[in-house]
Amino acid sequence: MHPAVGNCIINQIYDELLFEFPEHDAPEFGRIACQLMIQSADHYLFQYGAYSNVEPQTADYWSK
Repeated sequence: MHPAVGNCIINQIYDELLFEFPEHDAPEFGRIACQLMIQSADHYLFQYGAYSNVEPQTADYWSK
């Protein structure tokens, strides 16, 4: 895992996490961030039979 990914979280909006990192790192950091979010959610939800899903998006700015 890349330790810098954790330093790239800049905001949480309800059930979304907002990251900021260099564009050239987007594919790798996005993949790592997805893995971390799924592992974290599964740690808490798996015992209840719930499964997590992550739908990453890359953009120049956040919009809902």
